[in-house]
Amino acid sequence: MKNTYLKTGVALGQCTSLLMLWLSLLLPAAVQAQTLMVEAAPGNTLPLQDFGKIPVNRASAQQSFRLSGADLIGNATVTAPDGFELRVGTNAFVAGSLVLTPTSGTLSATTIDVRFAPVPSSTYPAGTGDYASTIALSTPGQAGSTAVAVSGTAPAGPYVFVDPANLAFGQISGSGSGQVKTFVVGGNNLGTTALTLTAALTGTTTSGAIQVRNPAVVGSLFSPTLTLAPVNGQVPATTIEVRIVGPIAGQSNFTGSIMATSGSAVGAPTNVVSVTANNPFSGANTSSTFTVSTPSGNPLQPFSTVPEKASASQTVIVSGSFLVNGVVVRAPANFQVSLDATFSGQGSGTAGTVTANSLTITPAADGTINNQVVYIRYVPAVAGTESGTGVRFDSSPATPSASIVRANSIGTIESRTIYTPEGPLVIGTNVRTAPQLIRLHAELVRNPARISVSGESTGALGNPDGYAQFRISLDGVTYTDPTNSTTNYIQLTPDPTTNIIDQDIYVIYAPNRVGAAQAVLQYLTPDVTAAPANTLSPVVNTSSNPAANKLQGTAIDVEPTRDTPFSASRTVGAASAAIAFNPDPLLTGYGEFHIVLISTSPSLTIPDVLPKDGTDYNASNGAFQGAGQSTLQDSNGNTYYVVFSGGAPTATITGLNPNVTYYAYVFDYNSTNIGDGTFISNAENYKGPAQTTVFGAALPGNPLPVSLSLFTAQPEGPQAVRLNWHTASELNNAGFTVERSVAGQTFVAVGQVSGAGSSNTLHTYSFLDASLPAKATQLYYRLRQTDLNGATTYSPVRTVSLVNTVVAAQLLAYPNPARETVFVRLVGTADAAPLQVFDATGRMVHTQAIAPDGGETTLSLADLPLGFYLLRCGTLSQRLVVK
Repeated sequence: MKNTYLKTGVALGQCTSLLMLWLSLLLPAAVQAQTLMVEAAPGNTLPLQDFGKIPVNRASAQQSFRLSGADLIGNATVTAPDGFELRVGTNAFVAGSLVLTPTSGTLSATTIDVRFAPVPSSTYPAGTGDYASTIALSTPGQAGSTAVAVSGTAPAGPYVFVDPANLAFGQISGSGSGQVKTFVVGGNNLGTTALTLTAALTGTTTSGAIQVRNPAVVGSLFSPTLTLAPVNGQVPATTIEVRIVGPIAGQSNFTGSIMATSGSAVGAPTNVVSVTANNPFSGANTSSTFTVSTPSGNPLQPFSTVPEKASASQTVIVSGSFLVNGVVVRAPANFQVSLDATFSGQGSGTAGTVTANSLTITPAADGTINNQVVYIRYVPAVAGTESGTGVRFDSSPATPSASIVRANSIGTIESRTIYTPEGPLVIGTNVRTAPQLIRLHAELVRNPARISVSGESTGALGNPDGYAQFRISLDGVTYTDPTNSTTNYIQLTPDPTTNIIDQDIYVIYAPNRVGAAQAVLQYLTPDVTAAPANTLSPVVNTSSNPAANKLQGTAIDVEPTRDTPFSASRTVGAASAAIAFNPDPLLTGYGEFHIVLISTSPSLTIPDVLPKDGTDYNASNGAFQGAGQSTLQDSNGNTYYVVFSGGAPTATITGLNPNVTYYAYVFDYNSTNIGDGTFISNAENYKGPAQTTVFGAALPGNPLPVSLSLFTAQPEGPQAVRLNWHTASELNNAGFTVERSVAGQTFVAVGQVSGAGSSNTLHTYSFLDASLPAKATQLYYRLRQTDLNGATTYSPVRTVSLVNTVVAAQLLAYPNPARETVFVRLVGTADAAPLQVFDATGRMVHTQAIAPDGGETTLSLADLPLGFYLLRCGTLSQRLVVK
């Protein structure tokens, strides 16, 4: 029923018609025609209900009325009293007045929303108190106004409030709610009494629980209760999260409440939040669950592809029951997920491709998902790796899940052939070796790869520009030119479908200087490394041999054409001797340098004893049998000591035994770059004498009390050495001490043999050394002769190579890296032990017997994930890469 309000503000009710007739006789015609009408808005009553207790600076729920008018001569004004706010439609609430404009004097029925929002004002300085007033309604020509009564209370004492007062969770499962809802709680004038939230079940609900938490507190957990401490008596408006946890009985309505209390504080307008939900599922256990699995039951295999190209997809299967919400599937960066195998609309690496997308699997009405296939693939924008990230699956309140994904889009380039070191090669114009083939294998490459050879440091002797000493070719005909930056590399193009390079290249050693050379093959491509595309990186060899990556060669100087004449001098019995080199100044072709050998052997045989080209020898500063001194041996066991190597005109030898006669041998050699006189290591080209037998220049010692006519040392079976010696004459000879050395430097006594005293007839002696050092492959023997007066002299040294050469035990695995199968071989002496396989965490993942005596053992890798492993057999180990 409509009520019409005029200037007097009196509701006319059922007497409206009579009163208006009475007024029409008294008022002017213009004023008589204006009519304002107020009626209750749908869902509301007139008069409006009391707004209840609302704290200062908070607002109540709204109430509404409708205002209309006829025959109006101006705007209608609606004015709210202090503490109340008005609005029309969805506009913001305002304090004060609203102005409504009629059309042709008619104001259509307009809904006015009203709410109680107490704030400090001149009437209510603190904002608190009982509010009872009216909303004035007026038009021009009506000095007074009709009114709509409003009332409410802003409590001055302690109060608490919650907003909203109802939380409807809707459908839940036996696990609880699938969502988290929020409400706001606060209070004032609380003093120091804490505000406490307490959750409880109501009605017929007997299981499950309501839990709350304050998300503003980092790390806070859900709990049935929560305490908020006031500051200066106030708990400001605080957002609280709410959830329902199971077990919730099937086919039941869940009801509960959250009560806010603080001592004697009143609810303003209420301190209770009503919580409702419904579990529609039937059964003893209606908890929300889902599973994610692969068709094989194994983890997803690593993905691989090149940047901007989608990898092959893999699938997982999702099944669930009693699900309140859909299963949200979220892909990590550089991955895509889809419900169809074509990944429709997501792109496959070209411009506009979308990764890290998400999708939702919607359960059926009964909350089930049956074997939904989800497709996953890897689509990287740039080269990189992914490890430990996962595709996430969420459907609260079910436990979330993740499928771990690993991926790689960084390519690899490796050499699968070991280069055999070249040389020594005699330097010359355009000298080069025959080519060797090196197999290069690259995967996950989409751009051509430049292959080049590393150069040397600029300013090197003989190669000041640092040019590479090796050259490469695609066809074995046209080789790179290290002096030209446009032709000092070759280019390998990958297969556009497989993104693989598998190709042999030709490598030659073409030095422009003497000495040892070492280089590596290197590549230039953006696909193999995260480094910039202009970064050169070495090609790695698949072998575990540390030298496998290297290209090695040695170039030597030209050989001298003449032997330098020399003279050897020694004062009889002296501990030193001198060698003078005497080249003819009118002749050329002599060596730039000389090497001097000293031995107790009066001769040597070529090539049985000849310095090795390209080899540096240690002369130990001229000291005979000095520390670290280089030696050469002939097939008869004679040892020749290097006592000088260099270009000086004379050489001095020290450390000689005064009682021993020595013999000197000189070899010429060259070891410089062409046109330069600077010595270069490992560039020696030694000249051998024309004759096959060379007699040494004698360096005589004191006459010996014993004249040896024979001294030999020979292996006798695998575990003994037989020494035999003859004397042509003896003078006061007490006997012989047999001495042995493992390295030829330090000798120890291993036996004694008595002498013949004084004699001019032949005597024969023998000694068997049957206690040899373990694993020795070469031994040195000498005789220490002792006179009756205690004086001693030493025989020449004899060298013995043993038959039972010991081979170092090794554990070999090939190929390495391997894919499905690797072959393992145990060589050398080793204790019998099983073959064990350990993963990168140190966990043993496999064990089996190994074939003995160098036999081949097949090891299956089918059950091993990709990665790094360690093979172990007893004390031997070998690294293995499964790829």
